[in-house]
Parts: sequence; structure tokens; C-alpha cells
Amino acid sequence: MVLSYPAGAAPIEDKLNIDVVTLEERQESKRRIINEYDKNITFTVKSGGSLGAYAYKWDLNGDGTRDSGAWESGGGAIKTVKYSAAASGAGKVQLLCETANRRKVYNISVALNDQFILSKNIRVALGCYVGTPLGGGTTPQGRDAEIQNTFSWNNTTPIAFDNTGQGYGRAEQEQIQQLYGSSSYTIRTINDNNRIFYALDQSNRIAATLRTGCVRDRKNFGTNRGILVYASYLTNIPWDHNFTREALTVTVEHEAKHCRQFLEAKENNPTNNVYRLLDEHYVPTWGDAGYNNVVLFLESETHLQELNDKNIDFYHYVQGNQELQIFNTKYSDSRDLLDKIQNNPDLKNKAKLFLQNIYNSMPFDEMKKGDYEFNVRPPM
Repeated sequence: MVLSYPAGAAPIEDKLNIDVVTLEERQESKRRIINEYDKNITFTVKSGGSLGAYAYKWDLNGDGTRDSGAWESGGGAIKTVKYSAAASGAGKVQLLCETANRRKVYNISVALNDQFILSKNIRVALGCYVGTPLGGGTTPQGRDAEIQNTFSWNNTTPIAFDNTGQGYGRAEQEQIQQLYGSSSYTIRTINDNNRIFYALDQSNRIAATLRTGCVRDRKNFGTNRGILVYASYLTNIPWDHNFTREALTVTVEHEAKHCRQFLEAKENNPTNNVYRLLDEHYVPTWGDAGYNNVVLFLESETHLQELNDKNIDFYHYVQGNQELQIFNTKYSDSRDLLDKIQNNPDLKNKAKLFLQNIYNSMPFDEMKKGDYEFNVRPPM
């Protein structure tokens, strides 16, 4: 940059050198919202070079000191380190799998020429769940007892459920037993305040909520048909994948949210809410495929709820249950569907507002930045 000051016929000029420097991190060539455990993260100071070479001093464990160990020594513009259970040393910083570290954030910084400091926060997930161990053992009876003793669901909590015997499809206790029980495992009677239970479901689901029908059925066939919501269930996956009680609770709250979504659609309260409009638009015309479209919108909201829960480990968002990736898929697919809604302006406007509220409520700023993995765009 050249600065000039008029001074008669010969202006006075001076040249000012300006350099733009930034600090960037990558793991496996990707910028990650939450970095994974025991994998190299490379930090790079990017410079235009107009001021020549710098001397670099790094703080890679966030303790506020520089060159304090082998993991920080050897000052260059690029440093690579992994966070793991191994003792701190060259190329590694110790991060123990302890409850205090379940949502670990490091303030990484580098000093240039002992003057200018670049810094940024990074998140690092642990390599496992930490927290309260999940009880229930290996038997369906034990796991069902753990559910029953942990969660206070009944006929009116978290919603006023429908009774079996009122509908069709999966509505009967006998059918629920056939689908999710066995000769040695009897499903508790749903109507006797047993609205969440353990299911022998081999579909690779973690949990699900049992509902049948759609709004159009109620219009066509009367009060005994339509949206009916019976109960929710959990499968073997939380136990087989070493969930903690905190992780199981987040999963159950996910299903409780689905119950509330279905209830609003069923009762149309508030009037013409987005759940009701989605159900009326997609399900009667498209059948199962239409219901799958509805689910994309509903799952966007429930997976966001999990991402916003500060009681759960970062691990749940990456390796544990891949919440960031799942949310990215559900939300992005819903956003694509929004563009295709035709001849239904009320739904289009409310669905857009629904997705906009989800976008505005995302917990990590990097989710809105295009150079990060699993970023998403606002609805258009």
C-alpha cells in the first residue's frame, strides 16, 4: 500500500507493507466442527509473505504458555498434533476419557515474532461415551426394567397417548408383541401406563415412536381413524454401543419430541401448524413415500434438539451417533423438498419459517460456514 501526501509539485510518498495472516486447522484434510479423538490435526498459519519470515511460538494445549513441551517446540508455520490418551509428547497432547472432558474445547494460539497472536477455539470429542453407566445388562427384561425405572412415561406423559385397540396396523397389543417381543420376552401392556419399552427390533433403529394413520384418514373414516400415537420404544443399540444414561436420555427426549409433533398434527393445535400441514400435504397422496418426506422435516428438528443438548458428549455428535452428519442429511433434504412444494403457499411459508428457525438455532457457528464439513445453507 502506498500512502501519498500532497506537498507542492513533489508529493511525499511512503510505502506500507501489509500482510494478511490467518490460522486454519484441518483433520484428514477436512475442517471439522468437532474434531475426532486420536487423529492428527494440522494447524497452519497462512500468510501473504509481504513482511518476510516470522518466528512462531505455539500453544497447542490451551494452557496459555508457549513452547512448554515437545508437542509445541520447533516453531514453524505448520504444526500437527493429536489429542488422545497417550502421554503428551512430540505430536501429541494427552486428553483423558473423563467426564470433565466430554465437551472439550481448546484455545489454540500462535505468537508471531513474540508480538502478534493468532488464536482459535477447536472442539475435540473423546473416543468413547463418559458419564453414568447404563444398567439393564444383556437381557431384554433387564433393559426394559432400566427403561421403566429411568423414565416417567405414562398414559398422559409426555403426551396424552392413544390406546391400543382403537386403530389399525400396529395398534393392537398382540401385534406389538409379535413385532417386538418373543416367546421369552413379553411386552408390557401398553395401555397400563407403559408408553416406553424395550423392543427386539432388528431394523438398525435406535428408537422409534409407534403411530398410525394420517389426517386424511380421520376426515374420511371418523374419530377412530387418523393419527394415533401409542408409545415409543428403545432397541439394543444403546446397550450394544455403550451409551451412557445421559446418551439414552437424549435419545428418549428425541422420541418425546416426535410424540409432541404427532400430537400437534393430530389435534391441529395450534390451527394449521406446520406438522398438520406437512401431514395433509404429503401422506394422503404419497403414502409411505409421503410420510418419509414428512419425517425429514420432523427429524431435522429432533436431531437439532440433540445437538443443542449440553448434557451430552461431543462423542455422540461424531463417532457415537453421528448426529452432525445425520442432521446435515435430514435438514438438507428438507431444504430441497421446500423448493418443490407447489400450490400450497401456507405450507411453503410455514415450512420455510420452520427450517429458518432450525437454521437460526444451530449451536455451532461453523455449521453455517461453507468450508466446514457438514455445513448447511439457510432455506431459500
